[in-house]
Amino acid sequence: MFALAPTLTALAATLAVNTTPTPQAQYPIGVTSCNVSQTNYLLPEGGISPQLNSLQISFVNHAPVAAKDVKFVVRYAGGSETIDDRGTFSNNVAIEQSFDPSVDIFGNGAADCSVASVTFADGTTWQQG
Repeated sequence: MFALAPTLTALAATLAVNTTPTPQAQYPIGVTSCNVSQTNYLLPEGGISPQLNSLQISFVNHAPVAAKDVKFVVRYAGGSETIDDRGTFSNNVAIEQSFDPSVDIFGNGAADCSVASVTFADGTTWQQG
């Protein structure tokens, strides 16, 4: 019975070495939410304003270096658009951004956002393969 202890230890070490990377290790920027909304405003003189589209993307930089430029591909209602977000996005800080989409393909609800590329403060880059 005691002879199994070295075998189990070796098996546990093998399992620990052969695990796959977590999504955080694979993708330096993690999108936590991506939503689209349309808003109509009542005008002071009466009536309703034209629809205004808004895209909200929340994300976290999992890389050890601040990100300076993050490009997102947004898909919703049969269309897609690339959004370029520039700024300083520090490590492990939740970022919430709002954008005005340039095309009128959006309605209300969840959208599919993925990270296309990232440029970091040290000049390194990451691109979706």
